Amino acid sequence: MPGPSGFDIVRTMQGWGSTVPVILTTAFADASVREQAHGLGIHIVFSKPFELDELRAVVIQLLERQR
Repeated sequence: MPGPSGFDIVRTMQGWGSTVPVILTTAFADASVREQAHGLGIHIVFSKPFELDELRAVVIQLLERQR
């Protein structure tokens, strides 16, 4: 996709001091992408296509941690 990558956006958010948990979805979830995501503190990486129920479970888990 043209424009900033998801990693660019996460770096920008972190520069603002954001602590919002990030879930990355990508069609290119090779070891390099996963390693970079881990280094940026991204909570989880989903490879496309992914199961909506799995995404929903992770979102619920993250929301419960926020409480």
